[in-house]
Amino acid sequence: MEKDTEISRLITMGREKAKEIIAVSQNVLNEISDTTTPQGILAVVKMKKYSLEDIVPEENDNLCDNIKENPCRHYVILDGIQDPGNMGTIIRTADAAGFNGVIVSKGCVDLYNPKVLRSTMGSVFHIPVYFSDDLAETLDKLKSRAVKIYASHLNATKNYYEVDMTRNAAIIIGSEANGISDISVEMADELIKIPMPGKAESLNASVAAGLLMYETIRQRAK
Repeated sequence: MEKDTEISRLITMGREKAKEIIAVSQNVLNEISDTTTPQGILAVVKMKKYSLEDIVPEENDNLCDNIKENPCRHYVILDGIQDPGNMGTIIRTADAAGFNGVIVSKGCVDLYNPKVLRSTMGSVFHIPVYFSDDLAETLDKLKSRAVKIYASHLNATKNYYEVDMTRNAAIIIGSEANGISDISVEMADELIKIPMPGKAESLNASVAAGLLMYETIRQRAK
């Protein structure tokens, strides 16, 4: 009974917002879905495109004067992330951490890959994602708008919790296989690392991103 009520609510919402609602049999749904056990609802939506100005306003340098009334802005930059699960999880984490946007470079997996979308768990509808055709140009614009660039790198000398990320900041997360690109290393204001006293050689990209993003929350809370 409770399930029927929820379905009726969704149908009512759909009629208010969707152009068309089509009921199909379970066999048809199984054929058009890319999952083995579809949840019962599919939707066709328009891909939304953001400009850099949408997430990093040109007056960005006026922020941070008053943390409560004029808070700083934080971004995560994906530099060659190729695993769809990692990308989706990073976007979801950025949304949860209150980040202002995600910047995706060339060479990353397609944002609209079904596995990416499922991994975001709906966060792709909450947080803007900007596609950068030229990462060097994008980083240059961020720096000109008072955004400090931090890049996760194994050869860094500072641990991530030793730098100040309470101001406008962008965190670069590199590819699973090769890390950040030479451009990111060259243009980063500061290279940072996550200490690993154990025997593992590296961390999963989404785990590393989560640690760095939540460090901004910890610092702001102080």
